[in-house]
Amino acid sequence: MSSSTAYPLGMLGLVLLGVGELLHIIGLSTPEWSVYSSIRVGLWEACNPTCQQYILKPAEVEVCEAFAIIGMLAGLLAAALGLMFFVLTLANKSVRLLAIGAAVAANVALISILVCVIVWGAAVHPGGIVKIGYSFALSIAGGIIHSLGGDIIFIMSRQHS
Repeated sequence: MSSSTAYPLGMLGLVLLGVGELLHIIGLSTPEWSVYSSIRVGLWEACNPTCQQYILKPAEVEVCEAFAIIGMLAGLLAAALGLMFFVLTLANKSVRLLAIGAAVAANVALISILVCVIVWGAAVHPGGIVKIGYSFALSIAGGIIHSLGGDIIFIMSRQHS
């Protein structure tokens, strides 16, 4: 694959990694994971209408926080590795291991985020009349987009070699 063909594919992968990371960071930092009337509950605080950090957190919330942070860090790693691979590819110095690392890190981000939302949905979110909020959805979307971006970088590396 020539540099002119690799450029759009690599840019798409990098943009997706960046968008996925941004969506997940917004999702994990906003308090709209579960919503009931004016009550909003997030990973770090609950709001009704003013926000308060949790004093005593259930273990399930701590698990969600941990996996959300792991997902964020893995996404950042995927973006950094993808960027290094892309720059080296444009300089005709391809290091395929960077692309493999970006894909693995992006998929670790997805898996971590999925563990976070599954634990939230199964153990924290009460269900019934309480609705899932936009923060929950943003984190899921961010994880999926991370994975797509990392996989595109990996596909680019396969076609470039």
